Amino acid sequence: MNGKLSVVIATLGGQILYDTVKSINEGTIVPDEVLLCVPEENAHAVPNFANSNVSILKTPFRGQVRQRAYGFTKAKGTYIMQFDDDLIIEPDCIEIMLQNLNSLPENSCIAPSLMVLSTGQSFYKQPTESTIFRLYYYLLNGNKGYKSGTITLAGTNIGVDPSFFLEDLTESQWLPGGCILHRRENIITDDFYPFKGKAFCEDLYHSYHLKQKGVRMFFDNRAVVWVGDPPQQLLKMKVKNLLADFNARRQLLSYYSNTSVLRLYFYYFVNFFRSLT
Repeated sequence: MNGKLSVVIATLGGQILYDTVKSINEGTIVPDEVLLCVPEENAHAVPNFANSNVSILKTPFRGQVRQRAYGFTKAKGTYIMQFDDDLIIEPDCIEIMLQNLNSLPENSCIAPSLMVLSTGQSFYKQPTESTIFRLYYYLLNGNKGYKSGTITLAGTNIGVDPSFFLEDLTESQWLPGGCILHRRENIITDDFYPFKGKAFCEDLYHSYHLKQKGVRMFFDNRAVVWVGDPPQQLLKMKVKNLLADFNARRQLLSYYSNTSVLRLYFYYFVNFFRSLT
């Protein structure tokens, strides 16, 4: 690796952050700095770290995108990796991602494969082929149907299941915000997210701005980060989050040509009834 590596984590604190940072610092490549970007009123909730490379950056505001952007401006690394505070990284993940990023053009960034701890399968596990599967994705995406690493005509995102790919890298139209490795010159430091509160669909907004900057996006099919199961929610909270997600995605449609509001409504119609189960 030629140059320093910074890891930027936007967080509200919590004990799970300790395990996240521990996994980062136990890898085959240890970052030069890990910056924990936390609102001032939440700083007390950040665990104590003995590691000399861990720093707490208190922000006078809250919001995942703003906190992360603040961390980007303070990071000293040639390489900057954004990371969520509730993920666990495999020991060789950063090493693999750095090797593969350095094999790509300068205007590139890379995300690992997200795997679910409880199942050992991809977070973006590709559904089993069936008539209903084909019909569903036809209604979302027309003749293109299910295509890994794309944003559909409904403005929804399809991830990459590494078990379906032999090559190390898969180019994508978007990347999940949980973990992305950037070169310094490609980072986005603007507060691009147009809503307050929890940042629904922020990864798609971020991906749009990366694309506008001319940055190509890739999934790394060998590098692995683990994610836990989402917490169980009451029906009221499920519906509230679904509405917030809808509002964020509806505005996102104006960023992309050839998208369809009708297809978007179909997606949320289906997911509303899924939320009832």
